[in-house]
Amino acid sequence: MTTKAITTTRRATRAAITSYLTLTMLFVAALAGSLLQRAGGKDSDRGPSTLEYVILAGIFAVAAIAAGAVVVQKIQSRADSIPD
Repeated sequence: MTTKAITTTRRATRAAITSYLTLTMLFVAALAGSLLQRAGGKDSDRGPSTLEYVILAGIFAVAAIAAGAVVVQKIQSRADSIPD
């Protein structure tokens, strides 16, 4: 592969990863917003269980971000190991 092709491939990979992470974070933010809205409702019976859902959503969000960071790091290290 030529240097130009490698650079183009790396840019496309970075764009795909950024797009994936952005969509994941938007989904998690929408989910957390929905759960927080439910938690603030007038029905007092739903508060504690909704709080548990919000905490779980936060844990899953952190796990998704950590997994995304690992994937980005692995892809980046493999892309950097390709000889020019």
